[in-house]
Amino acid sequence: MKNFLTALLLTSTILFSEEQIPITINDYGLIFIKVKVNDESGTFLLDTGGGAHVLSNNFFNKIKGETDEAGFYTGFRHNGERIDTKVYTANSISVGSLNQIEPKIGMYPPLDQYGIDGILSLMIFKNTAFTIDFMNLQVILETDESLFELEKLSEIHPILFDSERDLVLDMFIKICLNDSVSLLAEFDTGAGFETFLLNKFYADKFNLPLDSLNNTNCKISLCGSETISNNKKSATVKDDLIYEGLIGSGLFKNSKLTIDIPNKRILVSK
Repeated sequence: MKNFLTALLLTSTILFSEEQIPITINDYGLIFIKVKVNDESGTFLLDTGGGAHVLSNNFFNKIKGETDEAGFYTGFRHNGERIDTKVYTANSISVGSLNQIEPKIGMYPPLDQYGIDGILSLMIFKNTAFTIDFMNLQVILETDESLFELEKLSEIHPILFDSERDLVLDMFIKICLNDSVSLLAEFDTGAGFETFLLNKFYADKFNLPLDSLNNTNCKISLCGSETISNNKKSATVKDDLIYEGLIGSGLFKNSKLTIDIPNKRILVSK
């Protein structure tokens, strides 16, 4: 009986302990993580604004024989640029122990120019809350138990999603400008720390010229938060932005950011 209880305790510890996965973050704030597609490993950009999983041409050629064509997709970048791509089904895509079976993937040759094997999107985290720990350079796969503990220590804010054909998933957070105007901004870790793009619709409210090269400092905060803000962040008005706004991860770079897609929320803690 004693041995049985010991084994049960060890099993419970394994099941209920969150998993920590190392990441690297470059000077621009781009997050890189080890990813396995089928049996091939690579370094991917963790991109909450990427929408779908995308492979470079070089990496795709390594697994091409183990994929099946799964249709065609037309998407748009934040600036309205149209991207047409074939869609493929891989056997699996995994980060640590988190495994997505038969994921849909695209291929984007320009990634080869940047030495990036691929883009990891939010699709793999649809059913699993995860934390980006910017200070300790790790992604944490949360459990129900660890989430319960995080709730006691965190600011909690709602998030919204844009999902299409079980292929694309983007997330949006409510951003307040100068304590007066709120807008729904795509949250895009693939834009690094400093990026904040503003739709021309809001230009009149801040007397900003419609010039994508003109930067104006303003106070930017997470709506409903008294602590998550940047008083002198550069806002760039973009004439062709297809969202109300787009923001990188700089607001959270000194925090732990938990993205809980199943419960449509983020949790921010130190």
